[in-house]
Amino acid sequence: MRGPPLSFPDAAEKIGWGKSQRSGRRLRRMVLAREKRKGVEIATRGDGNQRPIRGVTIAALFRHLPELRSAPIDELSSKFRTYLEGIDENLRVIARTEAESVVDEQVTPQLEELRAVDAEIQARVNELAERMQLATRPRKAS
Repeated sequence: MRGPPLSFPDAAEKIGWGKSQRSGRRLRRMVLAREKRKGVEIATRGDGNQRPIRGVTIAALFRHLPELRSAPIDELSSKFRTYLEGIDENLRVIARTEAESVVDEQVTPQLEELRAVDAEIQARVNELAERMQLATRPRKAS
């Protein structure tokens, strides 16, 4: 069963290039180059002297330009990519949760202990500074 001829932008969309005038022009250039190289008509043409190009069928594209057909491996790799991206996201969530757990259980208590030791050292340093000031004051003669 042959489908109706499609415009080049529509055909470009059907083969996965996106529907735009640019992709349509690219496809048209490919078709015309292949027609010239093989000496066959791929695109459908209208009547008249100049025979303007009306469009192209998907069947004709795939028959004469098989490189446009996506390979089964492309489809499989796309599915695996989606699957692996999901796994990666799950691993990121697990890693983040584990990191937060380690911080809460191990790092935070040690940090609090270090803050307490720091405060004690600071108090001793202040005490020493006061003693040094007292020791370096000139004594009054009595």
